[in-house]
Formats: sequence, structure tokens, C-alpha cells
Amino acid sequence: MIAKARQQFPHLQLIQTDIYQFDLEEPVDVIFSNAALHWVGNENNAAEATDGGFMARALKPGGRFVVEFGGKGNVITGGPASIANIGLPWYIPSIAEYTTVLESHGIELTMALLFDRPAILEGGEEELRDWLDMFGNKFFEKMSKDEI
Repeated sequence: MIAKARQQFPHLQLIQTDIYQFDLEEPVDVIFSNAALHWVGNENNAAEATDGGFMARALKPGGRFVVEFGGKGNVITGGPASIANIGLPWYIPSIAEYTTVLESHGIELTMALLFDRPAILEGGEEELRDWLDMFGNKFFEKMSKDEI
């Protein structure tokens, strides 16, 4: 994604960095994140990593914070299992929750949308296994292969 953006916008300085190593020498006009913040695990203190505090400090006054990530309700439902009500290893806040966090750090929310987009699995056990193989490794990282 960033390589394509650099090709299309060579006059812009684009930075790709680890959220836990996010530190800029000079404030920037825009912080953009696509489909990343919800993967920050609770065990890594998602509230600290995604709370907007260090991002607010990295923005110039009047700068823009533009993010897209999974929101409340964007979890597996239906099919052979539902994981909506168990402790999830991801950060998936509601608009109100994230607005409060951002505003506590001086980031003014001007627009937020939450698309109702749960991961509905109707393909039985095989589809659930595929989903868990792709996204659910945090559920099983402390188990041996025999336990899984």
C-alpha cells in the first residue's frame, strides 16, 4: 500500500512504522492508518498504543488523524460458533469509546462511521478453522499443537 502511495504521491513524505515505535522528530500534517489499530492486542496495552496520546503529539496543530479499523461488533457471529462474548485479543472499540479516548488527548473528532460488518461464518467447521488460522492465532498461542 505504501509503495503504491509513494508512486502516486512522490511529493509527499510517507512514513511506515511500528505503532509501538512511533516517534517523529517533527510534527506532521496527517496520520493515516488503514486496517491496523484493531490488531493491536490487549496484552500489549492497546489502550496505550492506540490511545491517540503519542499520535496527538505527532500532529501539527490542526493536523488530521485519519484511521480505519475494526469497530465494535466486527467479530465472528453465526455459523458453528460465536466469539462475540469472549475476551477478544483485539482492540475493537465503539465510536463513543474511541471518541472519548481521542478527545482526552486533544484530537477533535469531526466524523466517525461504524459499518455493521460482522464476520458471518456459514461454511461450517472448515470455514471457522480457516478464519482462526488466519486471524485467531492469539486464542491458541499458549497451547501446544496437541491441545489445539
